[in-house]
Amino acid sequence: MSSYISASFEKDYLLTSDLVRVIVRNRDDGLVPPVPSATHYPTHPDTLRTFIVVKFISDFVGEEFTRVAALADLAALSVLPLTTFEDAATNFVVAGVVAGDILRVLVTPTEVWTSDEYPAATFDFEVVSVLSPTQLVVSKPFPDFRTDMAWAIAARSLSGVTGTTRRQGSPAPLTEFLESRYNSLHVDTTTAENFITALKAGLVTLANENTGFALADENYTAGPA
Repeated sequence: MSSYISASFEKDYLLTSDLVRVIVRNRDDGLVPPVPSATHYPTHPDTLRTFIVVKFISDFVGEEFTRVAALADLAALSVLPLTTFEDAATNFVVAGVVAGDILRVLVTPTEVWTSDEYPAATFDFEVVSVLSPTQLVVSKPFPDFRTDMAWAIAARSLSGVTGTTRRQGSPAPLTEFLESRYNSLHVDTTTAENFITALKAGLVTLANENTGFALADENYTAGPA
């Protein structure tokens, strides 16, 4: 069966920074068949959902889009959700933070995070667990990697100003991993559209590679009908 990879491209002009943001994310409307159409955008097989390779550079530089994955990347790299929140200047254990508490992250300007998936002007995340005195795990991934953020947990009268979003496992600098969503910033619309065109070409290559990988040699004997 043929392989299919569907993606959504959310495009926005950010007034405060004069940059164009493109959020690319996997879309999967369900099974194949039916085949893709203007109303049905499937990803098949499911292993192709995390088609983006991202590299964590450093806390100062952040993360960068590296490439559309190849089959070798899908086999070798891990998916590291952006669900860890860290503040080295606080102690979540002593403060009594527990699962179910709400972490409110205060992002300024709000447009850097506001999008189709994060439409509210306030950004609340439910705590799943307290990983360590300085780290929490939340239920929904953060929109992107970011440092020195103000935050608060009202239920514990707790707040800070040096929050950092981190990948699961807090990977070391230059670590590559798989993602199904990525925020990219571009200096103008031409650069943004060129990025999208190149990414679409990469998706075609990956779909072809995966379809070809599924081909198998066979032997066959025909007899009288």
